[in-house]
Formats: sequence, C-alpha cells, structure tokens
Amino acid sequence: MKDTSDRSLNALKHGASAKTLFLPDEDPNQFDLLLDDAYEQYKPGSAQDSQIVYDSVEARWYLDRRQRTRAEYEFLMHTSHTDTNFWADHEMVRLERYDRYCTTAERAFRRALVNVRFLRTEAAKDEKWRELLALRKESLKLAREKFERAKAQEARRNGDALKENLKSHQEAPAPTQQAFISFVDGITIIDQLSPSNEELRKLIEKGTITNVVRHYTFLNDIPVEYSFLVPNGFERNTTKRYEIRHQMDAAQFLKLSRHEDEEIAHFSSNQSNTSDEDWIQQQRTKTK
Repeated sequence: MKDTSDRSLNALKHGASAKTLFLPDEDPNQFDLLLDDAYEQYKPGSAQDSQIVYDSVEARWYLDRRQRTRAEYEFLMHTSHTDTNFWADHEMVRLERYDRYCTTAERAFRRALVNVRFLRTEAAKDEKWRELLALRKESLKLAREKFERAKAQEARRNGDALKENLKSHQEAPAPTQQAFISFVDGITIIDQLSPSNEELRKLIEKGTITNVVRHYTFLNDIPVEYSFLVPNGFERNTTKRYEIRHQMDAAQFLKLSRHEDEEIAHFSSNQSNTSDEDWIQQQRTKTK
C-alpha cells in the first residue's frame, strides 16, 4: 500500500481549505493548550459532552488558520501594490474566496460554541472531565505521530534534493569567461575577444566546456548587431560605457560566433563588391 502519511503537507499550498489537523507551519502544542483551556472551562462529564468540547476547539483551530491565511495573502497583495486599484482581477477573486472560507469557519465555530454552552452543569462538580481530557489527548497521538512522520519525510526529501542540486553544481564545469571589448567610433568598429572564438570552439568540440559567459564592454555605443542584449532598448549616448554580462550554452555561442566570423570575413575581404557602409545597413535591416 502506498504511504500517504505526507498528504497533510500538500495542504500547505492552500491552507485556507485544508482539513488536516496540523500543517507544517503550525505547532501541535498550541492545539493542546486550546484543548486544556476548553476542558478546564466547560468540564465535560460524558463522552458526548467531551466530543462537543473537542469540536469547539477544532472549529476554533480551523478558524484561526483561515484568518491567518487570508491575512497573509492580503499582506502579499499590499506588498506588490499598495494601491488597491492596481490589484488584478484574479487576485481579488482569490481574496474573496479566502473571505468565504473565513465566513464558513466562523459560522462553524459559533455553532460549536452554542452547543458547548448547553453542557449539563452537574457534570462540572466532579473530576470526570480530567479523565476525558486524557483520553482525548491519547486519541490525538496518532494525528501528531502522522504529522511528525510527514515532516520528517518532507525534510528528507528536501535534503536529498538539496544534495542532488549541490552535486550537479559541483560536477558541472564552470562556465568559461570571455571578455569582449567593442570600441565604436563613427563607422569604425574594433572588437577584441579574449579568449578568441576559435579557441572556445575547440574547447567545445573536445567537450571541455558547455557554457560561456561573455562580459561585454561597449565603449561609446552598442552596435546594432548586439541590440539583442538589451531587448527593452537602450539610450544611445556617445559618452557612455556599457557593461553587459551574457551567459550562453554551447549551441548559442557557436551560432553567435559563426555570425561574428561572417562579419569579420566581410570586412577583411578585398573581393566584396558591397561597401562597408552598405553592408552595415543591410545587417541593421536584418535585425529590425
């Protein structure tokens, strides 16, 4: 049979609707304190009365959870947008749902209070309630053990995942750093690469590297050919120095480096019938 002892942890994603007695961020000892206070206050003298008192404590516990979840979600919304006019429709729908959960829990708690106030007063004269409280706590041991087991399983699962992530980072080769300096002066573009594209391609072919981090330094301007590095646009200013970090996998680097080689080949070839100015304009048209 499949172990379902950790299902209670799934409710953490949606604590407002959870029916599990204990969630990972809750303290079972706080439930015990509520139980002690209720039994001492109402002193149930029979198993039936004991169940009524317990139901009132459970209803209070769920109400506190619903109100806490609702308050936490509203706090996150205020953190994102202090002006409520900017709250998204789906956020408002979710908040209204939390309101309904709170209202339902509050009604259940009020019904439980009405029931508990009609307990037989003669039962309060003896100490029967202490025995009933002890029996109730004994029956709760199973819920607490299940809760602790689920927490331990979740901790092990998270620990194993952390170890795997750490192992993969340790085993994965560090990205190779490449410095790229571009000096733009009118129509003249002077680029410097260290190490060169050819050196990095050889390392990729050998399987030595799988990622490349290129550190761009653009002096005076950013060539249109590299506008993809700033997709939101940039301000052209001849007095500025631009520093950009760009990480690529091997396939992305090979594609970019081949395009750069084509540009270099064009500028270095004396057989081209197209002027440098016309060729640059063609490249700019391609990027639009």
